[in-house]
Amino acid sequence: SHDLRQPLQALSISAYALAMLARREGQPKMVQMVDTIERALRQSTGLLDGLLDVSRLDAGAVQVDWREIDLASMLDGLASEFRPLAGQRGLTLTVQHPDGLQAVRSDGDLLRRVLTNLLGNSLKFTRSGGVRLEAGPAADGRVRLSVIDTGIGITPADQARVFEEFYQAANPARDRSQGL
Repeated sequence: SHDLRQPLQALSISAYALAMLARREGQPKMVQMVDTIERALRQSTGLLDGLLDVSRLDAGAVQVDWREIDLASMLDGLASEFRPLAGQRGLTLTVQHPDGLQAVRSDGDLLRRVLTNLLGNSLKFTRSGGVRLEAGPAADGRVRLSVIDTGIGITPADQARVFEEFYQAANPARDRSQGL
């Protein structure tokens, strides 16, 4: 983990130094380029974290950190984070939750990771229309979370395989650019 993170950390430090220099010298185009580099580094770090998490899951080493979390704030934060991507794709992204949504007991980091993956996939595979993130009461007193989109959907044959590790529908050539 440390060996894999070290080059990304070195790049991040260099990008920060370059950003400071570009701002000091008043070079807005350079600042934009550095912002793009920093965004790509954050994404790369996130991908690396995801791969390391898969290893930890496979090893049974993930500990759930149960605590009260403010679900409404989490959902609103995710919407703010993903709206620019939705806008770039010409899509709408909405969040619906009841006013006064109570805190829920969950692992905030794990829940955020799941919702981030679902939102990312929805935006990736939706060509027009939009994506909606909803929270509402479930029949058993829990909270039901839904990510609903106007995308291509998953065929009934592939639905049974959704939770298989490394299975990917409509990618027989295993094009790695389409994810894992």
